[in-house]
Amino acid sequence: MRESNSEKPSEITKMGLVLVVEDDESIHSLLEIILIEDGYRVKITRNGQEALDYLAQTEEQPVLILLDLTMPVMNGQEFLKRLKLREDKPGIPVILMTASRQKLAEEVEGAIVDYLPKPFELDELLERVERFTRLHNEAASD
Repeated sequence: MRESNSEKPSEITKMGLVLVVEDDESIHSLLEIILIEDGYRVKITRNGQEALDYLAQTEEQPVLILLDLTMPVMNGQEFLKRLKLREDKPGIPVILMTASRQKLAEEVEGAIVDYLPKPFELDELLERVERFTRLHNEAASD
């Protein structure tokens, strides 16, 4: 696990923390670079168990989770089930990133805010991240 963007000025990091749950190093490294450049802080975890462990030890709630479906140790489906049981981290929006499209709706049981098929365009990713971050921030300020 690693958290990035600690050296950026605070006005650049005003958009909040995005938790990336992705085992493919090339994908999570690219996501980290793109999100940091767009003003987000980023926490990288490589499977669902690492992500749950991180959420258990931090007081800060991410504004968004980018979640891969197929990972070792704990896959995205199991992570979503366990995330729903956590009362201390309610309502974190999730964007599922996966190349697998079959039976997706059944697997996630309505826990996902959005679905982004791999491979995806970076502009499309950023647009969705910005939209859900804005919605999350508006809901938190009400």
